[in-house]
Amino acid sequence: MSLKESIKRILREDKLYVTPQGLVKNLPRELKELLFKQWGAKQNPEWHPEGNTLKHILVVIRRAYHHYPDDPNMIMAALFHDLGKIDTYKINPKTGQPTAYGHEDKSTDYVEQFKDWIESFEGTDVDEIKYLVKNHMKVKPSTWDQMKDKKKEPIKSHPAFDKLMGFTDKLDGGGTDLKESIRRIIKEESLIPLVIRRRVSPENLEEAFDTSLEQNAASMDNPKSIIFKEKEGTTLWVFAKFVIDDMVTFLEQDYFKDEDRIYFSDTEEDDKTYHEKIRQPLLKHYAKRIKKKFNEVKSTSLKESVLKEENLMKPRLNKLLNILFTGFEDIYYDWANYNCGMGECCDPYAIGFVLPKSHYDDYLFKLVDDDKWEPNGDNYPDEVRAELPEVCYEQPDIKNPDFGTIVFYEENAEEIENFLGPQENWDFDLLDLINEKFGCDATRIIFI
Repeated sequence: MSLKESIKRILREDKLYVTPQGLVKNLPRELKELLFKQWGAKQNPEWHPEGNTLKHILVVIRRAYHHYPDDPNMIMAALFHDLGKIDTYKINPKTGQPTAYGHEDKSTDYVEQFKDWIESFEGTDVDEIKYLVKNHMKVKPSTWDQMKDKKKEPIKSHPAFDKLMGFTDKLDGGGTDLKESIRRIIKEESLIPLVIRRRVSPENLEEAFDTSLEQNAASMDNPKSIIFKEKEGTTLWVFAKFVIDDMVTFLEQDYFKDEDRIYFSDTEEDDKTYHEKIRQPLLKHYAKRIKKKFNEVKSTSLKESVLKEENLMKPRLNKLLNILFTGFEDIYYDWANYNCGMGECCDPYAIGFVLPKSHYDDYLFKLVDDDKWEPNGDNYPDEVRAELPEVCYEQPDIKNPDFGTIVFYEENAEEIENFLGPQENWDFDLLDLINEKFGCDATRIIFI
């Protein structure tokens, strides 16, 4: 069957073959290789929790088929819009996050390069696809709202402008759609509340935080202090709350008038507003530094508290995991990565579990296929290493009976050992706990 006949088969009126999988499988070899290279183009998890550009493009294609099933131009724009990211991929030295500035121009070049193939699809308009791809970043609110009307005009006057806005609104967002809560979990909510940023310089804000942190750290073991008496010593939550509340008090005293106060406490509703608008954002912003200080001054008493308060190992273990690994209750999972020789590839035999604020491939543990998984994938079949495996198009099934082994990393296990002793004291309880919390059916746990 010729390429043209194959394409017509995909676009048959009965739509039996009009699927994202059908499109990707029938791409020209060169275009398919370009698409799969996008696995190596990482993305900023704040905007793209799905991880890499390949995953993002596949999600956008799937959305295009859902929202615009009869519009081949939108489907083509979905396929091409970010193909230039692998060519423009860089790491910002200041933030450590990936960037791909100007990728839309390179992506537009690829539309021209594969023009003949695109025009084999009935109803396609290469000029319209170029317009959609070239301008999809310009109508993002952060750019569009700052753009002068003179520059907006040629974009707005194009007959496909409504489509462009639809592409941005409905198709080109982060997330997987299968578990959109990942976006909310991972997104770094680190902005200081606007009411504080307007009044307090970053230097003075840091000074207030450091003062509060050190004062509360010094009070943790003082039996006469309020923070000590709260809940028989101090939990991480109590410590963090005191640090933030005292910091806010310092800021109010120095930078706010009585009528502009930000530490509401007159009524229950005031307390709720303060917690949601002020305390909670600050807690998220300073979480890592608060936890680090807490662990520095509380490690001995924390160990005693964990061992004293619970008699059974599993409840003890559960409590400890939530202390050591922030967000343990909200872990998310997806197919893990491995080095396939062409960069990072999807591992169809391993599911990676990641803490909410961790990098997408910084796994706390994995759930793996008992027979087929290998740490480095050296002996994986050629068909797995050469193309994106079929299963990687969808979310993994953690109840798959073939996935019966939990792989827990030694560096994380060592943190548990510091409190609960050797692995043999708690390894089976950890296996049971993971199965119960995340719905797995694993039968063994190994440490590497």
